Amino acid sequence: MKHAKMEKGHYIANGNIQAFNSNKMLAFGDEFDVIHIHKNNRVDVLFEQKSYTFDIKNLSRISIPLSH
Repeated sequence: MKHAKMEKGHYIANGNIQAFNSNKMLAFGDEFDVIHIHKNNRVDVLFEQKSYTFDIKNLSRISIPLSH
């Protein structure tokens, strides 16, 4: 299944995922902002006023865009 390309914007999680660089998890219903997209398949997310890095392929599977 092909997933939508991630863009900067506001999203809501429809599943759970752990951050690449910490033990922080996004859980179902969490709202977050994609603030930077790296060329190495990583994406920076602003959640609860802190930045976390996630794998873009995994994050795109559990994210629903709310605004761009």
